[in-house]
Amino acid sequence: MADETIREESVQEEGQAKTKMALLDNKLVLLGIIVVLQALMALAIVQFVIAPRLAGAGATAAVVEDGEAPAVTANNAGKSGETPEIGEIVDLGEVMVTLRSDGGAARYVRIDVNLEVADTKAVAAVEKRLPQLRDITIVALSDKSAEDLQVAEGVAALKSELQHKIGEVLPGQDLRNIYFSDLVIQ
Repeated sequence: MADETIREESVQEEGQAKTKMALLDNKLVLLGIIVVLQALMALAIVQFVIAPRLAGAGATAAVVEDGEAPAVTANNAGKSGETPEIGEIVDLGEVMVTLRSDGGAARYVRIDVNLEVADTKAVAAVEKRLPQLRDITIVALSDKSAEDLQVAEGVAALKSELQHKIGEVLPGQDLRNIYFSDLVIQ
């Protein structure tokens, strides 16, 4: 009786082993398992290695291409959680300037500057002083080099400088932000 029980258990174990081997012998199932494992590994590599690197480089590239850097103005600093009020946009127009160089070939920048102001009253004040505001922009740009404007920090510094200088010319007007809708360096 004990021999029959042992024999039945070994037959069952052999049957299970054959079933497992038969499953792995099936080339289609084995190929499917390999494909799924490779897909999971590729997803993990993209998620944890490539995506974080692209996120950091993508933000910098977007800033350089679009010319827009995240700006913190006096009006929106410290107001986390609040949606900022949308202001009026005034286009200063396209400005083309020769950049500062160290004796090499002349480099140029073409930039389209837009100001965000509080209301239509501020729009009228900006339009009244448009030549003065364009002059401030040209002078600030001509002091920059191509290398300054090819990094996000340089674009942010230019925005900050323009915000300060234009804010002095428009006292009492609510200058909210400065946007560069086009920034090309040649």
